[in-house]
Amino acid sequence: MTGKLVLIVEDEPDSLDICSTLLRHHGYEVLVATSGEEAVALARQRRPDAIIMDVMLPGADGWATTARLKGSAETARIPVIVLTVRAMEPDREKSFEAGADSFLAKPAEPRHLLEEVQRFIGPAGPAA
Repeated sequence: MTGKLVLIVEDEPDSLDICSTLLRHHGYEVLVATSGEEAVALARQRRPDAIIMDVMLPGADGWATTARLKGSAETARIPVIVLTVRAMEPDREKSFEAGADSFLAKPAEPRHLLEEVQRFIGPAGPAA
């Protein structure tokens, strides 16, 4: 597949389904991780074009995972869009301190999520 790859890091099945369906519908290839450890491993292995990161994850939370990704030369340039129910200003600040490139509160309008992905990596291009 030659499309753009987005890694979704989310352990809540409904949110995962909504995000992945939206992105696939718009031509993106989707990769899924349900924990921070899995996200780091997949990001290093597959080098996605962008990452959508939940904050509340089993094991290492999304902030620690984002900081780890941004602290590694292999994955530092991958844009990270935090998508979380933790929508208070301190949560937003903590996301940016961890290295996030963008922050969206759940439930996010699907078009807002799509716009953020496109802002960082552009449209998916023709579906294969």
